[in-house]
Amino acid sequence: MKRYAIWVTLMLVLAGCAVVTAPTPEAAPAQGMVRASPVSPLAPMSPLSPLAPPQAADAAVIIYERDGGLAGAHDVWRIYADGRVIATSKAKGDSQAQLPESVVDDAVKRIVDGGFFKLQDSYLPANRGADRFTYRLTIIQGRTLKTVTTMDATEQPVALSSALGIVGGLVQQAAQK
Repeated sequence: MKRYAIWVTLMLVLAGCAVVTAPTPEAAPAQGMVRASPVSPLAPMSPLSPLAPPQAADAAVIIYERDGGLAGAHDVWRIYADGRVIATSKAKGDSQAQLPESVVDDAVKRIVDGGFFKLQDSYLPANRGADRFTYRLTIIQGRTLKTVTTMDATEQPVALSSALGIVGGLVQQAAQK
């Protein structure tokens, strides 16, 4: 009987130590927003990444994140339909640039027409290795949102490598302004 009492006490103590986490409001898309694919619990977004982008007319249409490397970089570029580019960098701080609205419209159209919304949620290597960059690209068109995650030295479909190239070009243009 004494063993039973110890066992029950131990179970109650352990149950009291359990951590229960409630879902955060960011875990679901904003009201009216549709995800092209479900959020993967294995690929958490950074605090700088909006899991629920705002539905305002001036909401970002492209969100590009780069994490990792030797220095542990964390950079986020938010590109808006009106051409604004807001960059947030752990190393360089914040900056803002303006691109022509037509350039951003054309980039989003080329990315979507290239098959971005049909991609898987992630393209990651079996061996993630050290010092590689991880990239997260989110495209928002109307009320549809799609995020794809990949890393350096990973086989990528043409639609993804093309989208990353297009966005990289926008980021480069913005850096020159």
